[in-house]
Amino acid sequence: MIVKSNLNHHGLPEARFNLRAARHGREMPFPGAGEMPRYEVFAARGDVPSDLLERPDLVVEKFIPEIVADGFGTRIWVFCGTRERCARYVSPNAVVKASETTRREPVPVPDEMRLLRQKLGFDYGKFDFVIHQGQPVLLDANPTPGRPKSVRSMLVEAAANLADGFEGMMGRCVVPWRG
Repeated sequence: MIVKSNLNHHGLPEARFNLRAARHGREMPFPGAGEMPRYEVFAARGDVPSDLLERPDLVVEKFIPEIVADGFGTRIWVFCGTRERCARYVSPNAVVKASETTRREPVPVPDEMRLLRQKLGFDYGKFDFVIHQGQPVLLDANPTPGRPKSVRSMLVEAAANLADGFEGMMGRCVVPWRG
């Protein structure tokens, strides 16, 4: 079982939005949001402490790893229109974080993920997934992906490719001129 935040990046973005709202005397958009604990993996549901099970801001679900020879893998597919990149990040840790990876390698996107993207209506975004027992399993679908600082240099070279995807998407949008 894995216990993780129901928010983005351990709740840090939501906490920042709340702070900004408080500074301007506005209602907090994410009441009760704060920094969440790191993801934790437990052998069985019975091993998860009851206080974690009762928290509405946490998700407890089956842990589905992609096991590789030198650790654990997570595949990250970023796409924009017809442009894309997909890589497997490998870490010695069961919960793969970009900052803790030992290697990354380009991998193909399974047809099942492409169909899911179409079904969900994503033109731009990021899917995190694993191949578990030979089948792709979507872990997270994000329509507004950010980037970890630890992989910035690798992403800079890929940005031009995704920018071409935006241009292609804009080319499909025809707005009649009303002068």
